[in-house]
Amino acid sequence: MNHVLDHNPIRILVAEDNESHQHLLLLNIVDQQAGAEVRVVSKGADLLDCVRRDSYDCVVIDFNLPDFRADELVQQAAEHLTATPVVIVSSNTDQSIVIDSFRSGVVDFVPKEDAMVGDALWRSIEHAIMETRRLNKERREQDRRERYLARLAESDQLTGLFNRRYFERCIEEGRWDNDRRKTLSVVMLDIDHFKQVNDTHGHHAGDDTLCQTADFILSQIDGSDVIVRWGGEEFVIIRPSASLVDSMIWAERLRRLIEHRGIRLADQMISITVSTGVHECHVDELSRGAIDRADNAMYLAKSRGRNQVCTSLMADMWKHACATCENHELEPLEKFERFIKAASPMMGVIQKNHTTEHAEQVATMAREIAKVLKLPDDLQNQIHAAGLLHDIGKCMIPEAILAKRGRLTLMERAIVSKHAEFGAETAEVLGFDKQICRFIREHHTRYDAMESNNESEEHVAHIGSRVLCATDALVTMMTCRTYQSPKSLVEALRELRQEKDRQFDPDVVNAAHFIESLFSLAA
Repeated sequence: MNHVLDHNPIRILVAEDNESHQHLLLLNIVDQQAGAEVRVVSKGADLLDCVRRDSYDCVVIDFNLPDFRADELVQQAAEHLTATPVVIVSSNTDQSIVIDSFRSGVVDFVPKEDAMVGDALWRSIEHAIMETRRLNKERREQDRRERYLARLAESDQLTGLFNRRYFERCIEEGRWDNDRRKTLSVVMLDIDHFKQVNDTHGHHAGDDTLCQTADFILSQIDGSDVIVRWGGEEFVIIRPSASLVDSMIWAERLRRLIEHRGIRLADQMISITVSTGVHECHVDELSRGAIDRADNAMYLAKSRGRNQVCTSLMADMWKHACATCENHELEPLEKFERFIKAASPMMGVIQKNHTTEHAEQVATMAREIAKVLKLPDDLQNQIHAAGLLHDIGKCMIPEAILAKRGRLTLMERAIVSKHAEFGAETAEVLGFDKQICRFIREHHTRYDAMESNNESEEHVAHIGSRVLCATDALVTMMTCRTYQSPKSLVEALRELRQEKDRQFDPDVVNAAHFIESLFSLAA
């Protein structure tokens, strides 16, 4: 008796329709392997039911069962016997039966008269089990090697992140097709001034910077997200998202964390920043084209001074602005009108309102206030032009934020607050002078935050911003918005007075009360 399998619980299934043969086969197996658990069935259908529900170390089948031949039965049960060896026994040792048995994929064939006496059957079972275990082990090791090599081929050697090849496979296999949100954000991130890290601290420091940045980004994503080292110091994160606003907020939070965290190089800490581009698309639209859109947004962030987040919407608007300014024969206001017309299809209702109707009301009212203040004609014209453009930056802010009911979150407010800077930069591209651009950039700056006095030259430089600040607030308060009901002119002026000397210039607030035309404008 062989004891190779003594320390392993062996489960054997026997299919034999002859009761006396069942008894002899069972006794023979138990006599050779006392610890074996043997289950006996008399029909092929019963065997199929058993292998579907349970697993066995070996299956012994009589070649001729009432409802199946053994070779047919093995083929029927093939998907449930992938890791289970089969031994066939038969009273008929005709060569054709033996050949048919082996062709079906069994491990051995034992004549029944040998199977019921002696150790021939057990030696065959033991050999089948040991050989199957060996093959299964080799197969598992081979699978592990193949998975390792596949992961190696789809990984970046330096950071351990996925590479472009993996990204392509994600697209081919539709990794995010079943995500309930159905929208994805493509976030492209580039380390600012990376060459300086290499030049100042050496290439090993550059490698450490890349690895630490990769590890940190990896710690900020969840299981449904994928991060890819795209090349050089660029990383791409693909993440399901509820909206573009959600993606912007996530990217902005990541940018801030990286900026404040720093990188440890040997015995010192260095600060790094990242420029980030965000593009939102439907899961069906994820492609290299979507990566290019995020890449364009990232390069816009680079061109605007680095260490910030830009979206593909901003990049598209910027492209329209640059294309408009190529016509050098047009005056700036004409370029502005053409820009609004070209960009209009991409704008929402509120974005259009801010850049047209609201802007015209602010510009008209601002000029009237400038007249009361007896500002020079050229300054009045500049204030009027700045009024027309003061909200142009809102065409780059997601409509979902501008249309939101209720209070904005801190991160949403931070996004909206950037529109003045966006607007000033767009105005500059369109050819407006620096003074107008300055008024646009500062039109949300509080009066008590401007360090100047009425006698200084700075007062003249800031006066346009202060006029726009009060006028914009006045028009906004008298306008119906998703987050507020309109106030009357009297109520709006009262609020201006309450913030005099703090948020608003007192001279501008006083001037607003002497404009008779305000009543007609408000109407």
